[in-house]
Amino acid sequence: MLRVLVADADPASRSGWAALLEAEKDLRARGVGTLERLSARAASADVVVLVVTASTVQRVGEVVAVTAESGTPVVVLTPASDPDAVVGALEAGATGALVADAAPTQVVAAVRAAAGGGRAEGETGTIPVTGPLVRTLAHEASPLTAKEIEILVLADKGLSTQQIAGRLYVSVSTVKSHLSHAFGRLGVRHRAAAVAEARRRGLLG
Repeated sequence: MLRVLVADADPASRSGWAALLEAEKDLRARGVGTLERLSARAASADVVVLVVTASTVQRVGEVVAVTAESGTPVVVLTPASDPDAVVGALEAGATGALVADAAPTQVVAAVRAAAGGGRAEGETGTIPVTGPLVRTLAHEASPLTAKEIEILVLADKGLSTQQIAGRLYVSVSTVKSHLSHAFGRLGVRHRAAAVAEARRRGLLG
């Protein structure tokens, strides 16, 4: 069982992230709201998830450095509006960094990867866990169902949602639901990307 410490100054956001992680059978999450409490508890966790907001992004380096001193890997969730914060977090010693609107499967995969010392190979050599590796891990942990693959095969052939529904004798809403689930499992956000990723993984035959 992995112990995850969620550090977030916003109580509502902190509770939300903790609940998301707690939904995983192998994760146990608790939250802290101040740097002092984070410093005191970091060593007792397997992974720290640090949620950075627009108002706290300037302190991300300091917070990561303090946490890293405990030897506990840190995964940072940065504001989507400040991609430079990802680089800053990694330079400060974070094991991984993602924008906060990443898919839940990506965040969970990042936590597991960080706990296991996961690394990724980038163009400049070995780099800390970031988005691409998280997506890869999410793919491995969440394979598509047979129905999702069947629908993506038809989508790859150029069929519209309406045509797929007619071919499979299901409703349009059912097709959309399967596609939505496939997006989450593949770590993508739209149909074309899902087809491309499923094809890359050799799932479409």
